[in-house]
Amino acid sequence: MSSLKSREEEGVLVVNFTDAKIIDEARMQQIGAEFMEMVAAASTNKKMLLNFQGVQFMSSAMITKLVMLNKGCKAQGVALKFCEVSPNVLEVFK
Repeated sequence: MSSLKSREEEGVLVVNFTDAKIIDEARMQQIGAEFMEMVAAASTNKKMLLNFQGVQFMSSAMITKLVMLNKGCKAQGVALKFCEVSPNVLEVFK
């Protein structure tokens, strides 16, 4: 089962999470692998939007996956943005 759903909208690859809680290590590994696939898909448009809508909780271990996603995007020249970050998830970022 995929952890991410993506669609192209006005030249931007929009990526949504399918889980409300991202806490399981195996699931985070899967998300990390899917992130790298998304970077390859976004390299044509050069824009990716990671939509956190519906994510109620995220483990701090997920920050590592997001850092790796950011590095992959920078290496491919892809602009990465986040949106719909809930207060609970924002606390993990802080």
